[in-house]
Amino acid sequence: MFLIVTEYYDAALVEFLNGMNAENAKAIELITTPPAKFDAEGNAGYINIELKKKVDEGYNSSISSSIGMGDDKAIKNFGSNFNLNKRKSHLIFNYSVTDNEIPFGGEVNRELLVDNEMLLTSLNGIRDNNRLVQNLRISYDYDLSESLNVGTSLSGYSNSYWTNEDKKTFFVLNYEPIISIIIIIKN
Repeated sequence: MFLIVTEYYDAALVEFLNGMNAENAKAIELITTPPAKFDAEGNAGYINIELKKKVDEGYNSSISSSIGMGDDKAIKNFGSNFNLNKRKSHLIFNYSVTDNEIPFGGEVNRELLVDNEMLLTSLNGIRDNNRLVQNLRISYDYDLSESLNVGTSLSGYSNSYWTNEDKKTFFVLNYEPIISIIIIIKN
């Protein structure tokens, strides 16, 4: 790792070095006359810091969740992420789930003249829909060189949907009820 040091970057350099773990430094070299491939202007120089391990080695993870409400129904979300980087190996795990309660209600009224008689139809329906969506991804990469890696990924997706429905249908002829049907569907 090379750092350019000039009078304008002193504060940034100090901040960078304060953020480093001193135990991770293998060697530190001050280069006052850098090679031609590095363009040092004025009285600038380079600091070569050789690290024992890569800065991005190790692991990190995150967890997130949210909930939304509407019409006394909830939308719930949860997600997790885990990354492990060790030398040339990289393991990634992601999982998320969404539980969405989708209420639906409606009413349909229809009037139809049949043989000079009025036929009225009324349909009232209430439906509670639920959708559960899950996503899973596991990946593994291996670095063959700095510019080439191979890897594999496994992904899964699940989308479950179920509903409970309550329908009421009324038929009226000349404003006199003739039939009433109640249907309850659960699946």
